[in-house]
Amino acid sequence: MFSATIGSNWAIPNVGTLRPCFDRVVIVSRTPVGILKTRLPLQILRAVSHSFHITTYTGQHPRLRSVITLVCAQDRRPLQILAAHKALLWDHRVVEVEIAFDVVADAASGTQGGLAALVGQIVKPRHQRRHVRAEHHPDQTPPPGCTRGPTFYLEDRKI
Repeated sequence: MFSATIGSNWAIPNVGTLRPCFDRVVIVSRTPVGILKTRLPLQILRAVSHSFHITTYTGQHPRLRSVITLVCAQDRRPLQILAAHKALLWDHRVVEVEIAFDVVADAASGTQGGLAALVGQIVKPRHQRRHVRAEHHPDQTPPPGCTRGPTFYLEDRKI
């Protein structure tokens, strides 16, 4: 397992402080869903995660039984709890990881322009969509675990 934080924070002039972390993590396991739901501390995992779900594996590999999907949202505790229950996960693999770079900045200080300029430098030369998609709803209060600033997506999830 790994911690939810990647390295250290990065201060970028005219932007703010980037806090990189593992955000959404998908783990597949040979342990059946029922065993995971009865032996993992689900109440604690759901309390410390932005979201936490255990579902039945429906892919091609006949020995895999369950899928754990969690969103850490700058909190490493869900991954630490799963690491403490590594034996219960038996033969497991991390198959998907989304990395988030949350920016700690005061929106009133004018750093949004610096952030937009920084993101504007990102190119995706071998992708169908060469640009980065942005979502920003300044009039709405973000849900727990989300930042108030804009969210930039390199790729859409294919779920």
